[in-house]
Amino acid sequence: MGSADVLGVEMGDLYYTSNEKSQSIAGLEGQNWIGGDKYFRYEFSFRIPFNEGITYEVLLNGQAYTKSLKPVPDPTDWETIRFIALSDSETEPRGRVTNRAWYPGQPLFRPFTIPELWKQKFGTTIEQGYEIPNYFLSETEGYSANLKTIIDRNPDFLVMPGDLVQGGGYMPAWDEFWRHNSGQFGTGLSTFAIVPAIGNWESFGGVNNGYATNERGQFNPVVGRSRFHSFFELDIDDPLQKHRQSYYRTDYGPITILTLDSSNGTPDERRSDYSDSQKNQKSGILRSWNRYARKFHSVRI
Repeated sequence: MGSADVLGVEMGDLYYTSNEKSQSIAGLEGQNWIGGDKYFRYEFSFRIPFNEGITYEVLLNGQAYTKSLKPVPDPTDWETIRFIALSDSETEPRGRVTNRAWYPGQPLFRPFTIPELWKQKFGTTIEQGYEIPNYFLSETEGYSANLKTIIDRNPDFLVMPGDLVQGGGYMPAWDEFWRHNSGQFGTGLSTFAIVPAIGNWESFGGVNNGYATNERGQFNPVVGRSRFHSFFELDIDDPLQKHRQSYYRTDYGPITILTLDSSNGTPDERRSDYSDSQKNQKSGILRSWNRYARKFHSVRI
């Protein structure tokens, strides 16, 4: 395929706010999770014939990075396809020192007391009046372990139905996502494809005023969605932006994947947020989707 010199394009929507630069996280004293002041994207497009893999090498600032991309099967000539679905990674630097509650299910209690040493080392969470032990792994350790298992399974692609980061308008969350998936903590997405969807956390701004506007006066849900599309370019024919690139279709071999986004760029929604006519409309969409899904239910992969 040869080689090519690629010029970096500065990505103006990828930036750090003063709140992010000055953020202090207990347990991460002395650590730096902020990158350079400018982000650049280096893009090189090429087509690979079906059933053929490729090994690539990227040279930047004297450093070389080499990986191999898995072949994509011919839709009319394939044997097996393996994909894995994983959601709610919700990455952020704080995840390195955060142990989440270890929920037992319903009802929220276990028939034994929490050992005192467990409480001291991993902590507990109070939920609905019950004391719940926290996981013995931090969010970073748990996500890394999941990704290691995914890589060991050697999938053809990964489906991530939303909430990739703990705030799409919070730049350090994206940095942490890529450290896990193509950097310091793991490199799975350097080898196989990802099919991501937008979740409500992609619209959140974190320390930049949540779902409101950041210090630049930019609406965090818009910032988060813009960054999502900066990282994941989608071939969407929607010139009037009626759907604001909130969902799309893609094909992998004989498989068609549809992504949906029900958050509408706002916090978690409730049925009470909608009129009866809107509820009926949503129910109709879901019924249509269920009929579509059943149509392809018998396909063996």
